[in-house]
Amino acid sequence: MVGDIFIKKERLMPTYYSHKKLPGFTAFQLKIIAMVTMVIDHLAIVFIIPLMTSSPDLPFLHQVYFCFRFIGRLSFPLFAFLLAEGFIHTSSRRKYAVRLGVLAVISEIPFNMLISGRLWDIGFQNIFFTLLISLLTLIAMEKWRKHIIFQILAVVVGMVVSWGIKSDYCFWGVAFIAAMYQLRNKKEERLIIGSIILICMIQATFEVGYLLVFFLIGRYNGRQGMKTGYFPYIFYPLHMIVLTAVKMAINI
Repeated sequence: MVGDIFIKKERLMPTYYSHKKLPGFTAFQLKIIAMVTMVIDHLAIVFIIPLMTSSPDLPFLHQVYFCFRFIGRLSFPLFAFLLAEGFIHTSSRRKYAVRLGVLAVISEIPFNMLISGRLWDIGFQNIFFTLLISLLTLIAMEKWRKHIIFQILAVVVGMVVSWGIKSDYCFWGVAFIAAMYQLRNKKEERLIIGSIILICMIQATFEVGYLLVFFLIGRYNGRQGMKTGYFPYIFYPLHMIVLTAVKMAINI
């Protein structure tokens, strides 16, 4: 579950590339947190769930699973926030969309193998399809920024498409990203609306961890920090390939 995460050139914020240190988190630091928490989340899915099934006499596994999934819930809303930031600062939204689209296609087989153990699974698509749909939704919102009805329609269409292809986090993911972008200059409204959307996404107790994202977002200092190049693009499918290989090697 990754977003751009991959911020390129500054468009609106003159200080985005400044090397002056400010308190709080840079975009780079938020990317790292998002990637680490994503791995933690996938470790719980790939390894701890099978262990819980095969070793029900080890109750501590349930606590470990809860902790891993609770922490892992941070990854998507962080990537979503960074996608909204990336949309603002990228030098080419068209190239941004192409990168997300290519990564969505490349990541589908590793995602299917990790989640369902099959090469092809039309019942559930990886997070980059959600991010791509969300980016296209933001492009439409920006184009119709003076027409609120068209903006709402763009979000609705994006949500329907995400639901239709069954992409990860589905229509709630698109709604959350749209809110992060639309309310980028209204911190209190962003907190309230964002929290409502995340609460609607909660289906299990550990998913309360979604709400921790606002602690990190609230400390975002608006700076890019260290450049990551294409590493975050490569990391998403690569970590799934590695986890799947380990899973097969130990026959879980």
